[in-house]
Order: sequence, then structure tokens, then C-alpha cells
Amino acid sequence: MGLTGNETFTISGITEDIKPLKKVQVIVKKEDGSEIKFQATARMDSKIEIEYYRNGGLLQYVLRQFLKREPILLLKLQKLSEILVRQFSKKVRFPKKQNNLLLWQWRM
Repeated sequence: MGLTGNETFTISGITEDIKPLKKVQVIVKKEDGSEIKFQATARMDSKIEIEYYRNGGLLQYVLRQFLKREPILLLKLQKLSEILVRQFSKKVRFPKKQNNLLLWQWRM
């Protein structure tokens, strides 16, 4: 494919009717503006992996399950999440909308 690591990847169809091993469309936009399109299999092999995805990852899923039982920790975790968001926002250029898709770009 001739990828350099400076491409923007757009994955469409992953949120609609999500199920294990769903086929999705991937569009790779290169720095010169050219695009490569292909179909891929989303490697969510089970329903629990889909739940992890919906919750933003395994850690967030576990924390939400824990907080259902331990709501006192919620304030401390909210403060921690604010700190993490501030650190994360220094590395990520927040999304720009293009063709009704949100694109995230990582700063090196």
C-alpha cells in the first residue's frame, strides 16, 4: 500500500448495526490527497468486546461496572478524567468535520 504513517484513516459503518466480525469500509487518505479504499473486518469477535467498544475501552467498561457499586469514587475519577483529558488534548488536534465524519489527527 505504500503507507508512511502520515495518512488519515476513516472507518465507516462501524457504529451502525454493530455485531461481531462486521465488515467495514476503510478509506486511507495520503498526504498528496490520493485515497485508497478497502473493506476490512472489525475485530470485535464477541458481544463483550462490542460492549468494551461502546464504553470506550476495557478500562472504561470496568470502571463503569465498578462505579455502579461504588458511587463514592465517582468524584475522584471525574477529577482524574479531567486531568487525563487535559493531557490528551495537548497531543490530539480535535476533530474537524469532513463529509459528515469526524477526523482525529495525532500530533507527533
